[in-house]
Amino acid sequence: MSGWGVAEAQDRGLFSTVGPRSVASGTRSPSAANDLTTIRSRLVRIDFDQLRATRPSGVHGSAVRFPLRLNLFRDAVYTATVERVLPTASGYALTGGLDDASPGTITLVVNGSVVAGTVRSPVATYTVRSAGAGLYVVREVDLSRLAPEAEPLSPAPTGLEPPWAPPPPPPEAR
Repeated sequence: MSGWGVAEAQDRGLFSTVGPRSVASGTRSPSAANDLTTIRSRLVRIDFDQLRATRPSGVHGSAVRFPLRLNLFRDAVYTATVERVLPTASGYALTGGLDDASPGTITLVVNGSVVAGTVRSPVATYTVRSAGAGLYVVREVDLSRLAPEAEPLSPAPTGLEPPWAPPPPPPEAR
């Protein structure tokens, strides 16, 4: 972030747009990320210094209350407050709320140098996924276009149920 403080980085936002000349070979373009649920998408870089600043110096999982500017699209800019940071196997997960779009939530998982996450506002849902080579695709998704979920399946008894599992129903009840 050379020459920029955390406050200036927050003013700029977490995401910076990548121009077409900046896209390296082997990365997926935003259009490649399109599917039936994608309303729009853009290719970005993530300011990792801002993400690192959200991590408390103390115990993981503690409340941190750190603001994060989410400039998802030109007309979709939110201020999130990171409320919790939890460790993962190779990184950490950030969760919080949207200050200017209640009820809204943010969940970002940072594992090494890869980030994935979801931002839910009252009017839209956005995802952040890796496109490779340090680039990310921010998508606005239409959840109503998701395929309907199937009815849940109940596994057949195997005889190997753990001792705390309820006993199977008697034969006459089947």
